[in-house]
Amino acid sequence: MVVKRKVTKKKVAKTTAGRKPSTAKPVSSSTAKKKGVAVKPKPKATSNVITLGESLVISGAIDWREKMAAAISGNDKVTLNGGEVERIDGVGLQLLVALMKEAVNSNTTVSWDSASEVLIDGAAQLGLIEILGLDKFSSAK
Repeated sequence: MVVKRKVTKKKVAKTTAGRKPSTAKPVSSSTAKKKGVAVKPKPKATSNVITLGESLVISGAIDWREKMAAAISGNDKVTLNGGEVERIDGVGLQLLVALMKEAVNSNTTVSWDSASEVLIDGAAQLGLIEILGLDKFSSAK
């Protein structure tokens, strides 16, 4: 007859500089509820800033699309900084329009911190000043 014995290893906590090891166990949310300990949920992100940089053109459209989608999801407010834009094309403006539409669908507020003349002129040429919310930067466009 062969008898198998289960071998278990005991965990030995190391002491650091003469201190006793901590025996506290992390409290899970289900354990906390049972013991009456309040566990605070992580707060929802409330704001996000997108700096458009110098160029918002077709060559970077995929990257910009991902950044803008990430900014909208999980945020109550998104702030756009377009003060450095020196080059923008139709695709760049389309991305901004898509961002505005997604923001409306997800109840996210989009505001502008700054907008360059190039950005404003491009939006004005396509009649997008109001749609993009650039009214406060545009004088008579």
